[in-house]
Amino acid sequence: MHDSELVFYLVSNDDDRATVIQDGLRDFGYRLIFVVPSLAAIANQVDQQSPDVVIIDDAFPTRVSLRDSFAFAESLGCTVVMFVGAVDDAAARASIDHGVSAFIVDGLARNRVGSIITVARARHQLMSGLKSDLETAAISVNDADNLERAKSILLNTKGFSEEQAYVFLRSAAMNARKSIGEVAAMLVESSKK
Repeated sequence: MHDSELVFYLVSNDDDRATVIQDGLRDFGYRLIFVVPSLAAIANQVDQQSPDVVIIDDAFPTRVSLRDSFAFAESLGCTVVMFVGAVDDAAARASIDHGVSAFIVDGLARNRVGSIITVARARHQLMSGLKSDLETAAISVNDADNLERAKSILLNTKGFSEEQAYVFLRSAAMNARKSIGEVAAMLVESSKK
């Protein structure tokens, strides 16, 4: 997808600030911009057109509006940029914890919008990759744990050596067209019954 085809949702109830953001996006070549007045309004439209980037503009955020924005950002899985007025350090840290790719405090300027989006998208892609790698590592650790348990079960019940148990599990995985971790997990689960 070419960058000019990215779909943007801009959540803002301030027409002047929304115009600055829209103009900044257009200056950078972005065209598909949907402006909605609230997070509730965006929920209805996301089903029709999935966003690539969501921009939340809140000049005077409250703890409640920040909490709602963070929860919304966490649920989307796309790049989320927030432009806000003055907030405390805790809110800025919390934004990152909840998946906000860029949290811009008191820095809304037309000539910065495109660059902020570029950096936010790059950061989102990086964080998505790291999250995926972490999930894969967690699965690998879980698979390794199940593999060791399954080999132990085979050692005790079938009298296999460790190498024989591994060969048995690998063959079973190939025959079942599953990963060795999945076969090991099934054996561990069936031994609990």
